[in-house]
Amino acid sequence: MNGRFRIASVTKTFTATVLLQLAGEGRLALDDTVSRYLPGLLPDGDRITVRMLLRHSSGLDNYSDDLTGDPVELQRHWDPQDLVAMATAHP
Repeated sequence: MNGRFRIASVTKTFTATVLLQLAGEGRLALDDTVSRYLPGLLPDGDRITVRMLLRHSSGLDNYSDDLTGDPVELQRHWDPQDLVAMATAHP
């Protein structure tokens, strides 16, 4: 199938569930840093933990605030690197 389905904010629930399952299996620790798993992705990746991401307390800007809400823009495929760049462009 080549279909796409925009799940938007529901992504957070699915991601959190998988991360908590991995933590329960001992495959990651909630207090591990982002840099441990994704080196070089974030400027402060050595200070931001998985737990902080799950609690939305990492200090990363909400990249969706930069989106205009234009339907064409919302239907566009965004590469994760572009979204990270938008979030880290803000203090």
